[in-house]
Formats: sequence, structure tokens, C-alpha cells
Amino acid sequence: MNDYNQSNRRQYIRVQPERKNPIKVDINGEDFIEVLHAVDISLGGMGIAVSHMFEGCHIDKTVSVIVTLPIVGNSGFQVDC
Repeated sequence: MNDYNQSNRRQYIRVQPERKNPIKVDINGEDFIEVLHAVDISLGGMGIAVSHMFEGCHIDKTVSVIVTLPIVGNSGFQVDC
């Protein structure tokens, strides 16, 4: 049986990073670069908040996402999606 949490309807528990230790998220796409911070993170994904909804950006194309965790010496990891 999996660890499905019925109260929040998510398979994995999400945690919020401490304000003093943010998780940096760079989204690099065609004609745009966004530098954000994760709102929450889990084994299954990460939440970000963007107020402008990427208006004017080519969001139907592949983007590179670079995630930098708040660990000394961490250069981050990149995912193309």
C-alpha cells in the first residue's frame, strides 16, 4: 500500500523551505529567464509561484530548470523539461 495522504490528497509530504535558506529556481526558456524561489518541495515535485503567468513567453517549448538547494558549495542541478 502506498503512503497516500488523504488529508492533503498528495502522495508525498511537501515541506516549505526556511525563509533564511531558500531553494533557488532558475527557469531558462526561449526569450525569457525567470529567477524564483520554491514555495514547497517534495519527492514528487516542487511548487513555485509566478504572478504574471509567463505571459508573452513561449511556454510550449522545452525549458531548462536549474534548482539550487541551500547547501554550502551546492552548484545546483539542471533538468530540461
